[in-house]
Amino acid sequence: MMQRWGSMPLARGHHSFVLTSGEDWGDESPFLHALARRLGGPRPPVLLVNGGEIAMAEVDRARASGSHLVVLAGSGRAADALAAAARIGTTGRQADREMSENAPTVIDLDDGVEALVEALRGTEPTAMHS
Repeated sequence: MMQRWGSMPLARGHHSFVLTSGEDWGDESPFLHALARRLGGPRPPVLLVNGGEIAMAEVDRARASGSHLVVLAGSGRAADALAAAARIGTTGRQADREMSENAPTVIDLDDGVEALVEALRGTEPTAMHS
């Protein structure tokens, strides 16, 4: 079990919050994926920036549910590993089977905000590197 940090104030400047139950990092993931599907339709975008082991578990869950995965290459760790693997067609993970059918969209940091927005919307980025 993780150390409890006690209560924390909510950040100012936000008009809405999503609070979930759980005691460990990642406990919120099933709820957040269900919420994304509810708000974003059957194929909501999921953005991977940096990340580690928990993020990769979330990638597997998102891909299994048919979410549109967008990977920000150049942001570090899991995102860079998955971006490199996606470019050669393998991830070394369970998601390999779906790689050709549900390939992630890889956006490089240098592609700019417009390319990222287009990718999250599910349209073909104009400045995407392959």
